[in-house]
Amino acid sequence: KELLKECLISLTETEDSKVVREAIENLLTIHRNIFHNEDNSKYRLLKPTNPSFSRKIWSLYSCRQFMLLSGWIEVHGRIVFNSDENLLEVIELLLQFRDVAPSASEWDTTTKHEGKSEAQLREEDLKRKAVLEREKEIAEYEKDKKYRDELAKNIKAQIESDRRKPKQVFTKPVAGNQLKKGAKIKTLQGGH
Repeated sequence: KELLKECLISLTETEDSKVVREAIENLLTIHRNIFHNEDNSKYRLLKPTNPSFSRKIWSLYSCRQFMLLSGWIEVHGRIVFNSDENLLEVIELLLQFRDVAPSASEWDTTTKHEGKSEAQLREEDLKRKAVLEREKEIAEYEKDKKYRDELAKNIKAQIESDRRKPKQVFTKPVAGNQLKKGAKIKTLQGGH
């Protein structure tokens, strides 16, 4: 873990803050994709010939060292991730280095940017939407649960009420040869 940290410190010392932020955001995205899609092998395989990946990450010595130390290996012209056991540590370390402040030489009116990056704002927006969606699901669940509990309570009360009603005995004439003609039989009403 210390070697990984040293790679990121070296990155912040050798590159300007914009390059560092972009590299760290891309490294975070790569590792989070693996974490969230652990069964999908496409996220574990990168091509160093990909122009965007090469320019933003692989061409930076510190980033390359970081990836190799965090479990990436080079196989047949591709870069493959094969170390799940420290994936969370890698993500946590990248999050620690995410907010890199520009150096004094980078502060001028054309490049001055304060606040959060687009990726951070987008992530916060997604988190906020997920929380709202979750709260909505919980509210619907609670409403449904309350309805079902009330329904069960009413059914139990009705069953109990039916059990307590006195059974009424009625007589009715029975036609046929089973009994003497005109005989009456007793039936129970309101019970089982």
